[in-house]
Amino acid sequence: MVKGPDLTGGGLQEDLKLNKSLVGKTFPGESHRIEPQRVLEFRRFLDCIGPSNTWQKPILAEGEQVHPMFLNHLSEGRGLPEIFVGFHHRHRTPGGETLEALAPIHIGDTINTTSRLVDMYTKKGRSGTMLFVVWETEFTNQGGELVGRIRLPLIYTQ
Repeated sequence: MVKGPDLTGGGLQEDLKLNKSLVGKTFPGESHRIEPQRVLEFRRFLDCIGPSNTWQKPILAEGEQVHPMFLNHLSEGRGLPEIFVGFHHRHRTPGGETLEALAPIHIGDTINTTSRLVDMYTKKGRSGTMLFVVWETEFTNQGGELVGRIRLPLIYTQ
């Protein structure tokens, strides 16, 4: 049970409960064709954060393997459903994303995503109550093979 601000402008709501009815539900995502231009953009990003590596070849061909972290690039700004969690918040911060690469991905592949709400829970912090909403996004290729998974806890603070 979380005590939070009254969204109607009154005082504190007593007995505000998290609506966990969406926990475990899967939400359709997006479909992405892995195009050479997007891979080049991603490689430029990798070059900015560290020394050049074997993934930095300038010529890209259909079927060429793509760095597994590209799944993270695909997931930027992914449309996780906006859910009302019964918690008025001022800030939302990612809480440490985990990427699990399960199979190779290649230029020309079509990657489909689905997201599942894994959990919602609260913790007390120095600045008040924090709400953790944990999402898991799975990535499958055009053949239906699971190629990766990202787990993303989002932290909402009052």
